[in-house]
Amino acid sequence: MVLEKLLSAQFEFEIEKAFKKILARNKMDESLLEQDKDRLEILITKFDPYTEKELSKDFLIAACDGSGIENLCQYQDNHIQLVNSSLIVLDTNTVNKQPMKIIDLKSIPSLNNGNLLKIFTFNHDNIDFKNSFIEFLQSLFPNTDLLEIFWKYYNDLDVWFEKLPIITSKKSLTQILGNDIESYLLLRKPSENSVIQNDLRSTIELILIRKALLSDLKLKYLIIDGSMTILEPLKIMEKRDSPRKLPFRDYLLRDICHHARKKGTTLAAISKTHTVPGSFLISKLATDLGFKDHWYCRIPGVKEKEGELNITKSRIYIPPDLAVTYLARFYYLMPTLRIDFDYYWWKEYIQDSDPKIQQQNEIKIFKDLDFMAHEARWYGYPCPPAFAHEDCVITWDQQLIVSDKVVGVGKEMGLNERALISARRMIFS
Repeated sequence: MVLEKLLSAQFEFEIEKAFKKILARNKMDESLLEQDKDRLEILITKFDPYTEKELSKDFLIAACDGSGIENLCQYQDNHIQLVNSSLIVLDTNTVNKQPMKIIDLKSIPSLNNGNLLKIFTFNHDNIDFKNSFIEFLQSLFPNTDLLEIFWKYYNDLDVWFEKLPIITSKKSLTQILGNDIESYLLLRKPSENSVIQNDLRSTIELILIRKALLSDLKLKYLIIDGSMTILEPLKIMEKRDSPRKLPFRDYLLRDICHHARKKGTTLAAISKTHTVPGSFLISKLATDLGFKDHWYCRIPGVKEKEGELNITKSRIYIPPDLAVTYLARFYYLMPTLRIDFDYYWWKEYIQDSDPKIQQQNEIKIFKDLDFMAHEARWYGYPCPPAFAHEDCVITWDQQLIVSDKVVGVGKEMGLNERALISARRMIFS
């Protein structure tokens, strides 16, 4: 019955209506892109991939990805969520003719063999949820004061707005904004299950990245899946006597950027699917210029002398605050990727008053990223995040097995078995 509806003329009409809207938007994008064409023809840069089988100097790369189960168990108004993340470290290892060799992490206790799996339990009572969430965060940082993580965000905020930073440590943070952890955090509503799950997944991914940065591993690159978008866009703080309420992930991302700059590690966020407007048209322009692959294009932001592109002016998240965004294609049969870098790292290591030197700096990075994209299974997509994804993904069959185990444990502890089983599963399976 449902399939008949999905194959009906009415369904086709609805899809055509949706595509007409998209086509109209595409025409607007084409018009805006035409205004940006001269700039883009300069920004789109071709680079030659490594031709040697052996790099002049091998290096280490780490990547992390996460997964989870949003509704592992619901018992009346109590929820249990599962989040899981995996860290993979690879050595380019061309000197031994074993490129992209996975490093065994068992000898580094702090990394827990590259795995982090956590359970978050909460009740729909707002006070219980708040306390449970803060306790959960503190359990993830048993030896770290969360305020030590928070101050870097406010430091970067001042620099972004070209102010002299007045928050330069945890001490100055607490003196100016106080030490009440709750006042810094944007807490979700207990009913926002999917938002809570996304927040937790982002958090544990970044925690593993942070652990890798603080380890003795001499990492040249750290790759996260996604973008460097600050979930709550920046705005000038009119009141200096109170903190902003932000998702913990925003604070943690800035903390990691600080550690990466301090260690000299390049932090890159790579998006397979993204919403950079006109990305298909920019890719077509690159092809028209004779570059079907091995090219990149920086998307100018608000800090540019010439301003943003016309096509991105209405998109406050592109490029994100405190980040620099590029589009890149390493193989013509692969999608155009979005790659974000920390703005302050980029300013220190990439930006130069001489455009030729800046281009040379960029090309070094993109040649390295392209070298990571030569694994046959994902040719054209850097393999470290692909390996991390494979290591952490939870399949539907695995979710069912885990759910059965959860029910079994709860039953043994005296909870009502039928109340532990998902109502949807009980009714429809």
